Amino acid sequence: MSVRVRFAPSPTGNVHIGNIRAAVFNWLFARHANGKFLLRVEDTDRERSTPEAIETLLACMAWLRLDYDETPVYQSAQTERHLTVAADLEARGFAYRENKGGAGECLVFRMPKDGDLVFHDLVKGDMKKKAKDVQDFVIVRSDGTPVFHLPTWWTTSTWPSRT
Repeated sequence: MSVRVRFAPSPTGNVHIGNIRAAVFNWLFARHANGKFLLRVEDTDRERSTPEAIETLLACMAWLRLDYDETPVYQSAQTERHLTVAADLEARGFAYRENKGGAGECLVFRMPKDGDLVFHDLVKGDMKKKAKDVQDFVIVRSDGTPVFHLPTWWTTSTWPSRT
């Protein structure tokens, strides 16, 4: 089995036990499966992501001896790609613009409303939720910065259009 798992904290404060649990679980799984453990820093929130929080995160990883197998990826360095994917989603009808209470216009991902959303989680097993119960979510903030939901490998070239 070839696996690539990642720990993707948002450095907006101190590392907490939930972060540590996710990091340890993914590190152990990668090592067990002879896979790779990656660090992806979700630093797209410019106001709250600070150099001090990033240093704290890296110090915590070192203290826990959770070594990663590739150079850490900083999502803020992927901004152009995120915005390209977001624009493609909007052009295909998978996203729409919305004014969020006078704070400006943001881009929102349009979740499907029919059927069930189903996936298999290695810890919790099969998971299912009614699509109608899942809210649309912001993918580009009103200040034009992307939220970390969009992976840079994502392509919509084979998706059908919703327009």
